[in-house]
Order: sequence, then C-alpha cells, then structure tokens
Amino acid sequence: MRFCAVSWAVALVWTCGGCRSNDIRPALAQARLAEAKRNLPTKERPAVEQRMGAEGPIVRDVLELPDGSVLRHGVERESYLSGAQRALRHFERDEPVGEWTQWYEDGSVRSHYVHSFGRSPMTFYTPEGQVAASGDAVGGQRTGPWRFYHAHGALAREGSYDAGKRTGEWIQYDEQGAVVGRVVFDAGRRVD
Repeated sequence: MRFCAVSWAVALVWTCGGCRSNDIRPALAQARLAEAKRNLPTKERPAVEQRMGAEGPIVRDVLELPDGSVLRHGVERESYLSGAQRALRHFERDEPVGEWTQWYEDGSVRSHYVHSFGRSPMTFYTPEGQVAASGDAVGGQRTGPWRFYHAHGALAREGSYDAGKRTGEWIQYDEQGAVVGRVVFDAGRRVD
C-alpha cells in the first residue's frame, strides 16, 4: 500500500502542474488517494490482457478498475508471429518502470534501457550484436550526449539531445573517422 500512495502522490503533482490533457489517470489517482485517506478499499483486480499487435501477440499484466478501464501493471511481453520473444517491459499503474529490453527475431538484443527518474543508459544494437547507438535517457527520452555508429563499429555521428530533441552541434563522420558534416539544431529543428 505504501508504494501505491507514493504513486498517487506523484500523479497528483503531475495533475496539479496545469497539464491540460484528456488523460483520466490523474483524476483516478486523486480519487484513489481520497479513498485511501478515508480507509476505503480500492476495487481493482489484477488480470491478464492478450491482444494481437502489429508484429505479433502481446500479453500484459493489468489492473481492471471499477469504471471498466485497465492500467498496465506488471510485466508486458511481446512476441513475433514466429513465437520468438520481441520485447519485455515493466509497468507500475501504467507508468513505465524498470528494465525494458527488445530483441531481434533471432534472439539477439535490439535495445536495452532501465526506466528511472534520473539518467539511465540506453543502448541500441545491430543484429550482429555491435552497438548501433548509445547515450542517456530520462523517462524514455534521449538526453545529453549520444553517439551513433557505422555497421563496422566506427563513430558515424554524435551530438546532444534535450528532452528527446536534437540540440546544439551534431557532427557526422565517414567510416574512416573524418568529419564530413556539421549541423546545428535548436529544439529538434535544424538552424543552419
């Protein structure tokens, strides 16, 4: 129960921040917090939801709420049509948390990231297992310096992100490491 109260408090901070969204989750979080203060139990139950995604089946742990809506809560597994594992993600009351991993159909790792409130490394791989791109992310959005690599492992380009948008100077390299271009971005838009 302690974790849920913390989650609700985080949702309330987000709601009170002036966000104008059609998202009903903050309102539900406020209602749950009010129920918790009055020692009323919430009437939600764990369930498993299965559906077909664009790449294959998705099976996720959810919470069914009294209004009929569901929140992703627990593990979400996504597979290719062949049955091979495609992705593994974790959620707490519909918020991404913990380790997220994606695989290519042959089983090699495609990407890896650990969701946290602070910076966490995010890495993408080629099907051969070499690093294709790496940098930090906060809440799933790229932030700070990032590097992208050619297929054989040499640096292809580097630059910085701010809240998921390219910013500042980005430098592009050929496969021998020589600079072949420089581009400046401001909030994701090219300015030069």
